[in-house]
Amino acid sequence: SNNKVEVATGALVCSGAVVTGPVTIGKGSVLHPRCKIQAEGGPIVIGEDNIIEEFVTITNKSSTPLVIGSSNVFEVGAEVMSSSIGDGNVIETRAHLGLGSTVGNGCIVSAKAILPSGDTLPNGTLLLPDHSRHHATDGESGLGQHKRHVVMLQGVLPKFHRMQTFA
Repeated sequence: SNNKVEVATGALVCSGAVVTGPVTIGKGSVLHPRCKIQAEGGPIVIGEDNIIEEFVTITNKSSTPLVIGSSNVFEVGAEVMSSSIGDGNVIETRAHLGLGSTVGNGCIVSAKAILPSGDTLPNGTLLLPDHSRHHATDGESGLGQHKRHVVMLQGVLPKFHRMQTFA
């Protein structure tokens, strides 16, 4: 099996991030120390400009690829076992995305909220810890801010952490 980790130019993987392949990491994505990306079944494909913070775990137990889009933020301690995640989502601290769940675009999964296994979160949904669902604000406005956050991290993190290279 091909367990290669491929990191695009301009992506940052801090030392102490654990990445077990096959995993592809897109341009501009930032992986903080102590996050875990585990392709246990099929591959994991991470798009561009994603921010993956400390203690986040992203695991693919399925044989089909887990595809994560672009400009997503996975905050500290989030657990992800989804089958697909779109663009521009915020998965807050210690949120849990169950096995085989699907997240559209522009969603917010609140801190400690749980998306059940196999469940789908449609575009623009805010999921709260009480399981209620609301319409999230228009995600477009946040994209400029998100890009600034990515650029800032790309400047700051290398000053404080060693970066991993994958040959």
